[in-house]
Amino acid sequence: MATEPLATLGSPPFPVDLTLVCRDGARLSAHRYILAWASPVLREALGLPLGLPSPSASAGCLGSCHGALSSAAEACSVGELAVDDDGPDWEVALLLVAPTDYTMRLVTWENVERLLALADKYNIAIVRGYCAHFLALGGPNMRLDAPLLAPYNPLRAATLFEKFCSAHDSLKAYGEVVHGAVNVALSPLTAPIQCCYNACALLATLDKVVTHEQYMTAIAPSVQGIVSAAMLRGLHGLLELLQMPGR
Repeated sequence: MATEPLATLGSPPFPVDLTLVCRDGARLSAHRYILAWASPVLREALGLPLGLPSPSASAGCLGSCHGALSSAAEACSVGELAVDDDGPDWEVALLLVAPTDYTMRLVTWENVERLLALADKYNIAIVRGYCAHFLALGGPNMRLDAPLLAPYNPLRAATLFEKFCSAHDSLKAYGEVVHGAVNVALSPLTAPIQCCYNACALLATLDKVVTHEQYMTAIAPSVQGIVSAAMLRGLHGLLELLQMPGR
């Protein structure tokens, strides 16, 4: 998925009064009230109320951080907040919470998992939503022979959705699309078998998947159950097909 360089997207569309200091040394300009609006975790870390900003709050020291931020994400000084995350991920997240353009293009197969983790850590609903939407849009391009840890492997995509998005009812429709991609990928085994070659080829692919050293930890148990059921059904279907008269 081609993306426009972040540098070409311009400055934040709001006054800057905060610098995020990332663990890789990146320093990113932001506005504390935009972050407080987007993230309840950062709202607590910045010590800001839900209401309208006040001059005294804007000029005061940053409050103590939420537990999810840990000691590495303490408020450092007026106008700075250290976060235990990498700069490129926060750079995208800042553009997603205050978009000036079609920011979906900033979410890619390379960063979607890290952005989901960032959104989960700081409870940034809008970033989580962009990522869920991206996974749903990518459903037709997912394939089972992709690397197991790649988010364009439907098994991994379904796992990511279950881990980071399934608890949010507003994203349910996206989840149905992602899990639909799993069902489509497994359909040569779950539908009545018409072609032994396709079924056997898929079983061979899945055998490599389920014996992968990271399968048990990289794929959610519920998704593993779907795969196991499909393999069993496929084997049963092949046996029935081979036992038909004339075979």
